[in-house]
Amino acid sequence: MEELSWAVGGRQLLLERRTVAVRSLGTACWALDFTSALTNVTGQELALGGAGHGGGFFWRVPRRPEPAQVFSAEGEGAAAVHGRPADWLALATDEWTLVFAGATGDTRADPWWVRTGEHPGVGSGLASDRPLPLAPADTVTRRIVTAITDGRLTPGTAARLAAQLSDRGRPYEQQVVGNRPSPATAGRCPLAGRAGTTDPHTASAPSPHGAPLNDQQPQANVTHKETNT
Repeated sequence: MEELSWAVGGRQLLLERRTVAVRSLGTACWALDFTSALTNVTGQELALGGAGHGGGFFWRVPRRPEPAQVFSAEGEGAAAVHGRPADWLALATDEWTLVFAGATGDTRADPWWVRTGEHPGVGSGLASDRPLPLAPADTVTRRIVTAITDGRLTPGTAARLAAQLSDRGRPYEQQVVGNRPSPATAGRCPLAGRAGTTDPHTASAPSPHGAPLNDQQPQANVTHKETNT
């Protein structure tokens, strides 16, 4: 587990507890399990995000001559997926497929954001439509599990895989970060991109929350410490 302090002008606003784990799915596939919990430590109500911004998990993928195929539980194509909530979302190419699953009810209610052009990637908006109020000492938690697999998956196969990633799925084997599943259990699963953030302040410790502050506080200084669990 990793703890990060979000602060502006020397004043701490949020404490983030972040957990990253590797999941073995027992096929030619593995998954990255990412959880972030933001706690208001100010003693007064905060407003996270706002219209047009607000942070959220974002995964940048390599630029390709041909854009990746985009589909979700609700439809196919960027127009049918972008800005809308869905239980899961996938990017598929002939070489790899990424399946992103909201692993909690609150996460599944957030809209997905998709880029397939010059800077392709997938994000989940924490508070992009309107500010998310956070009372003193309250915590907002989001969890996304991303499967990385070889080859192009069909929507039906991606849906079955996503069912294993959610909190409504079956139990799974979890490993600490750094112990990637062995080829015997995970196959040849190249990491098709990297998880990251839209916030330049967290380059050394990528956060799923690119801008966890309101319009009057657009930037935060971040300090972090790691805790072995």
